[in-house]
Amino acid sequence: MTTSKTPGLTPAGIRFQDGTLQTTAGGGGGGGTVTTTGSPSSGNLTKFSGSTSITNGDLSGDVTTSGALATTLANTAVTPGSYTNTNLTVDAKGRITAASNGSAGTNPGGAVDPTLSYNASGSNTTTTGSITNGSHTLTVASAAGWSIGMGIAVAGAGAAGAELVTSVTNIVGTTFTLTAAASTTVVSAVVNHDDTAAIASAIASGFPVILPIGNFNITSGFTISNPIKFEGSGPGATIIWNRSTTADIFTVNYQITGGATTTTGHGAVIRNFEISQASGITPISGYAFNVASASGAGHYVTGLHIENIHMNNLWGGVKTGTGVISCWFRDLYMVSFVGGSGILYNTPIPGGDMHFSDIEMSGTNTGVTIQQADTTTFTNIKMNSSGLVFAAPTAASDIIRVRFVNFSIEGANPSIDWGTHGTTQVQLIGGECDHGTNNSANNVNAMVVGTNFSNSGVALLQGTDGGGPNQQSVVTGSRSIGTVFQNTTGKPLYVWIIPITNSSGANIIVFKTDSSNPPTSGLSAQQISGTGVIGSLSGIVLPGNFYEAVVVSGAWTLSGGGWTEQQ
Repeated sequence: MTTSKTPGLTPAGIRFQDGTLQTTAGGGGGGGTVTTTGSPSSGNLTKFSGSTSITNGDLSGDVTTSGALATTLANTAVTPGSYTNTNLTVDAKGRITAASNGSAGTNPGGAVDPTLSYNASGSNTTTTGSITNGSHTLTVASAAGWSIGMGIAVAGAGAAGAELVTSVTNIVGTTFTLTAAASTTVVSAVVNHDDTAAIASAIASGFPVILPIGNFNITSGFTISNPIKFEGSGPGATIIWNRSTTADIFTVNYQITGGATTTTGHGAVIRNFEISQASGITPISGYAFNVASASGAGHYVTGLHIENIHMNNLWGGVKTGTGVISCWFRDLYMVSFVGGSGILYNTPIPGGDMHFSDIEMSGTNTGVTIQQADTTTFTNIKMNSSGLVFAAPTAASDIIRVRFVNFSIEGANPSIDWGTHGTTQVQLIGGECDHGTNNSANNVNAMVVGTNFSNSGVALLQGTDGGGPNQQSVVTGSRSIGTVFQNTTGKPLYVWIIPITNSSGANIIVFKTDSSNPPTSGLSAQQISGTGVIGSLSGIVLPGNFYEAVVVSGAWTLSGGGWTEQQ
């Protein structure tokens, strides 16, 4: 309050006269002398303590003072910190009274970026930190690059000295509050970002996942249970660093019942990134991709595309199991796996019709191992210091029918190991191998064409005389679905059929061949719903055997398709 020392009236009915403050009724009327209560300090706010007395005063309410002119804004219930995709509550006075991290959002293209929607860091930089057993408070050397909601891994702070993997709920300076408490006291322990939960949440959203340029640490794997797109920004730009010793990094098990898709006929697409094992962590099991149906017969992983992936120093590369049909794996680069195969193919009938192309493998344990396979083609495959193995079957009924086109096996320990199989039919077309191992107990029917082997072991295989197909004929006009034909060429016959669905319901067709008439042994099958959809059947027919394309349900036609035979 300001007063004038010039005698006279003040607008508020208070005047300063003869060295004293006086009250007045206004307009020059009478009044009394204003006295103080207590000992007001210089510079403090004053207030009336009575009709003619004043004393120290303080503001109250949303803005307060305490014995001085400095004001204090009242705290709200909001925890200080940084928030992502924030949910806010604002009161009538414009104050933020509640805040939390928001749920997943999408960009205009309908895709999810885990760094924007789920607090993925995209960073593999480290710091150090200390935390006490039972505490949620972690003190770090540096908080640079961290924000609330990010995943975190603290070395040794978990149960029995394992890594503590949790998330950050608050940051004040270099003090983090963690969702989970430590189970072990650690001092100056290594602290890593962990993006496992963020990426898993993005996958679970069902939207396409776009992983941007960055380094993403993970401590466990992911399950692709819907036919979504998961795409990075390219190998070397988007890198997933595996910090697990046992996990399959991607388990692909989405199911399409009866061969009919629920998403207008397309499967999952996974492409354009790199997977590398984190330094200092040696895996003891687990594949980069483990593809198999999660349920039994009648449920299939189909239409899957895995493309342009680099895999480095992992346990194994691609593993296929039961219920996988009509999938594509291409533009893969695999280096120095620890114990598994580059490709482990163990898919029994009715799975099959798989396509592997443009794949390069280097280092030990990075070759191709085939245990069960039907109607599958490997094209442009290069293996360095590894080999091709036809592994021993798990059952006498296991079948291998594969075709290799333009392959090379070279380096320190190259070989083809033919294993021991009762029903194995292999085409090797346009390739070379430094060694071909011939197992005396095998029963392999191989057609070897334009393939250069440095020893003659392969030429001694049953059913092989060093020759193979030397002519190809399109025989669509003389072949028909549902008719039995016999291989009378005296040589193995490779049959490739492209049938077209002709019914809106469930269409099932099987290619059969054996010595019976009609044949009863199925080699490959297609199950597709909808009219006008292209299918694919193929197999090797031994000399003298019968073969037939058998419609199990629905309707199929060769009109618009074709039938080709090689001998």
